[in-house]
Amino acid sequence: MNRHYYISDNLDDLETVENELEANGINTEQIHVLSEKVADAEQHHLHEVNSLMKQDAVHSGEIGAVVGVPLAALVLGGAYWLGWTESAVGWVPFIFLAWYPGAEHSLPQF
Repeated sequence: MNRHYYISDNLDDLETVENELEANGINTEQIHVLSEKVADAEQHHLHEVNSLMKQDAVHSGEIGAVVGVPLAALVLGGAYWLGWTESAVGWVPFIFLAWYPGAEHSLPQF
């Protein structure tokens, strides 16, 4: 599958390009516009990129894995090494602590 990217600072030009692509048989659902001016793009009848695609989810997930896996290993290894898993509750609280996703989002942002 070929992808073509057009960069423009004028939404009128992008609307013209979109119309030309549609006239040449490109399906409308395959054409997307990434713009900071969402209202202007809608006014030009341009198809916006969905909000999930605007975020760098893959890169953020990779960073989360690189940071989260060692921290989880540290929590579980530390609990085992200190003997805390020998208590009545065992591994359960430490597994929940190591697994809890997004713990950094609960911290206050400065």
